[in-house]
Amino acid sequence: MFRKSIGDAKVMNALCEASVLVRQIAAPETGKAALLRAYRRLGTWTYNRVKDVYYADPRVNISADEIDKLRAVSRVKRIEEKTNDPTICEMREQLALMAKHLQRIDPSFHYSPIETLCGPAHPSGRKEDLPGRTDGDEG
Repeated sequence: MFRKSIGDAKVMNALCEASVLVRQIAAPETGKAALLRAYRRLGTWTYNRVKDVYYADPRVNISADEIDKLRAVSRVKRIEEKTNDPTICEMREQLALMAKHLQRIDPSFHYSPIETLCGPAHPSGRKEDLPGRTDGDEG
């Protein structure tokens, strides 16, 4: 009674892939917030269509064009996430900026945090380049 033919298996695989893609598009949200996020990102899809695919309703049929759109939107989202992640160089620049601010406030009081911020991760790798550091100082 519940046997699936090869054709049904292909539809189920497409539906599972579509469900995973919709969930990736909706990430990191879950529940209603995820459905709304996916609905807004997909644009031409209705809310109910997004919901049915998100929950992999077996009554839903997915076309190849719809899967292609899901893949494209998911790919764009991944690229946006990668570009929003700060790189190591950007993080080092931010740390150097924080060290400069601390140096300006009170270099003798903030020496330890400044050394922590700039010490081993200093781009030049030299402790002599630390702000407020003289040759006679020993950590």
